[in-house]
Amino acid sequence: MLTPAGSIFLGDVDNLIVQSKLRNKLAALTGKYLPHYDTKKWSSIAQQLLNACIEQEVGEEATEEGLTEQWLSQYLSEKTIFDDPCQALANLDPFKADGATYIFGQNFKQWIRVVQMEKVSNKQLGVMLRGVGAIPEKKNFQTEDGSYVNRSVWKLKGVN
Repeated sequence: MLTPAGSIFLGDVDNLIVQSKLRNKLAALTGKYLPHYDTKKWSSIAQQLLNACIEQEVGEEATEEGLTEQWLSQYLSEKTIFDDPCQALANLDPFKADGATYIFGQNFKQWIRVVQMEKVSNKQLGVMLRGVGAIPEKKNFQTEDGSYVNRSVWKLKGVN
């Protein structure tokens, strides 16, 4: 959204049409807090905001799939990808097995939070990874003491 005070990225449509979310975003940008409108009045305003939107092609990275692929590519380029899954287990790093590349969702989620400064829920992460063809699996790993542990991982599509 562009305003005389500057521009702000609103994100998804909720941040435009849900009154409290839009008020918070605009307050952060302008330092001014919009008054609260009753539900009936806000419905009309929200529709007018939607009508005022101009759709623009924003590129592949702006789609959830494009963003997920970009994040995965960067994540994998910054991480050591182990050939031995048991070595990967210690720090939950990516690994190769059975001709495929696997990641630990919790480590990828933490990387997104720290490096990309985005908070993603487990459910959102699952939807994002499935959207790029990743498949959730359970794998058994042998630990240093010889015992086995079962962990959830994601098998990445097209990454070998």
